[in-house]
Amino acid sequence: MATDEGAAWLASKPNAEAFLQELGESEASFKTRSYNVVAYFVPLSLDTNSEKDRSEIEETNSIPKDGLMKLRWIKPPVRRHKDQLFGHVIVTFSDADSANRAIVNGLSICHKRVSAAKCKKEPIRCLKCQGWDHVASECVISKEVNVCGTCGGRDHWTSKCVQQGTIYCTSCKAHDHTSWDRCCPTFLRKIDDLNARDPANDLPFYPAKEPWTWAPAYPAHSRQVPPAEIQVNNTQLGSQKNRYRQTQLGFEPTAPGGRPYTREPWARQYSKTPVAKVSFTPSSVEQWLDAP
Repeated sequence: MATDEGAAWLASKPNAEAFLQELGESEASFKTRSYNVVAYFVPLSLDTNSEKDRSEIEETNSIPKDGLMKLRWIKPPVRRHKDQLFGHVIVTFSDADSANRAIVNGLSICHKRVSAAKCKKEPIRCLKCQGWDHVASECVISKEVNVCGTCGGRDHWTSKCVQQGTIYCTSCKAHDHTSWDRCCPTFLRKIDDLNARDPANDLPFYPAKEPWTWAPAYPAHSRQVPPAEIQVNNTQLGSQKNRYRQTQLGFEPTAPGGRPYTREPWARQYSKTPVAKVSFTPSSVEQWLDAP
């Protein structure tokens, strides 16, 4: 579509169905675009497959009905630690505005306020040959060869590596980092190439109608909401409150037009100004009462 109005018209389900009927293609279909946001440190009491929990999140966070398409844990439940209480969740929205509001204001999930960030696309790395731009199921390397992402061995998977202290990057042919290292020069170069092809991928928000969603950085009057940090102190036994402590998240409100903002500088200044102690004597009180 050449205009935003035309795209909005075609995004309507009745219009899309009518368009497919006029098209006359029995196998043609519309794929709804999704917007992924990662929510940090969500309580494990959340059931990602529960329609009730999904509807509760929509209602609590003022998300339009069916605006929340899917919830998925990043780490599989079978790999959780026995004492784990929180996990990261990928939240899939059906519109960019709801996703951007979640990034700015965070989300309330299971009676807990959590921070959120945009899920950016990353280059695809094969877990079989440690190559790029394809997955293990499409790898053309021999079935007997499995390149380890840690030590570079060609006879075992990365998860089965027993070479303690041996690291090797297959892409860089270097012994100072692993193939899965996020600081790998090849990985960083692949990200730059990906962002060059898709400039919107490197933006902190999903581009929408508001101008601030197209900015390459957070607006000057706002700031990025940092991910929550859990500090576990194993030396302190007792209640859960004493063992697990989370830093406070500075979620900022949103203006009526959807633009994020923070408190004015003068408000922060006066909120931190110490209050002077003033003492009164009976004579000074009488003088104040008699004053016009």
